[in-house]
Amino acid sequence: MRFSLNLFRSGINDSWMGSWHNAAILPVALFGIALADHFDSPMAWAGVMAAIAAASFFAWRANHHRYRLIHDTASSMIASAAQGFVELSGQLRPTGPSQLTSLLSHLPCLWYHCIVRVKRNNEWETELDETSNTAFLLYDGSGACLVDPAGAEIISKHKNTWNEGDRKYTEYLLLEDDALYALGEFSTLADPSQHPGAKRLLNELIVAWKRERPALLARFDANQDGDLDSEEWERARQTAWAEIKAALQIDADHVGLHLLRRPRDGRPYLLSNHPDAHHGRAFFIWSWMQIIVFLFACAGLAYFLQAHTN
Repeated sequence: MRFSLNLFRSGINDSWMGSWHNAAILPVALFGIALADHFDSPMAWAGVMAAIAAASFFAWRANHHRYRLIHDTASSMIASAAQGFVELSGQLRPTGPSQLTSLLSHLPCLWYHCIVRVKRNNEWETELDETSNTAFLLYDGSGACLVDPAGAEIISKHKNTWNEGDRKYTEYLLLEDDALYALGEFSTLADPSQHPGAKRLLNELIVAWKRERPALLARFDANQDGDLDSEEWERARQTAWAEIKAALQIDADHVGLHLLRRPRDGRPYLLSNHPDAHHGRAFFIWSWMQIIVFLFACAGLAYFLQAHTN
C-alpha cells in the first residue's frame, strides 16, 4: 500500500481541523497501518499503536494548551492593552487604499493562503503553496493595531475550492471588515519603522514609488542631478513612513505603533475569523477526540504486546 501525504492533505478542511497537530494524526495512522499490514506481526502492530498514542497525546497537549490560553487570557482593548501576551477582538482593515488580491481567485483580501495540487499517477502533488505576509489593521473602536501575520496559526471561515482538469485549487482568505479574534504578543514601539511588519510596508511603498521614477525624482531630487543621494533617499524614507503612519491612523502626538505579532516565548499565535473563536470550541472538541484516540491506541498497544508474549 502506497501512502501519499499530499493526497491526505488535499482533503483537510483547515477551518475544522483547527491546526496541523490534528491533521498529523491521520497520516501517522495510515502509514503505520500500511507498514504493520506489510510485516503482519504483533510487534509491528504494537509499534503502530505506540506511534498513534504518541501523536494523539502530542495533539491533545497542543489543543488543550490553546483552549486554556483562550479561556485564561482576559480580553483587552487596543488603546489600554498591557504590553505582552493579550487577547484582542475587532474588525479587519487594510493599511492603505490598495489591498492584496488572491493569487488564485484574484479576489481583494487582507491575507491569503493559496494551494494548487496536481494529480499525477493517481497521487496528488503540491504545485503551489503560498501564504501572504503583508500586515493588516485590527480596529476595535478604541484604537488600531498593526497585525503581522508571519508565524500565525490562521483559521479562516473563507475557503474556496474548485477543480480545473487535473488541478485542484484551494484558497483561504481574510477579508476587510471580518471580525477577527487574536491571541499574540502586543507591544507599542517607539520606533515602529524597525519592526519587520512595518519595514515590509515601507519597502512596498518605496518600490511603488520607484516604478514612477519621474514622479519620485520630482518629489525628492532636491539638487536636480537626476539621481537620489543618501540624504535624499533618507528624506524619501521619512516621507514614506509618515504616509504609513497616517494610513495606520497614528496620531501626530503618538510616536509609537501598536503591534501584534508572534510571541517570542513560544506561545501560540492564533488568528481566526470564526464567530465562536473566542470560546475555543474547536480546540475543546479536538482535545477530547485526541484523548479518546490515545486511550484506544494504548489499549491496542497492550493487546498486541500481550499477543507477542503468548
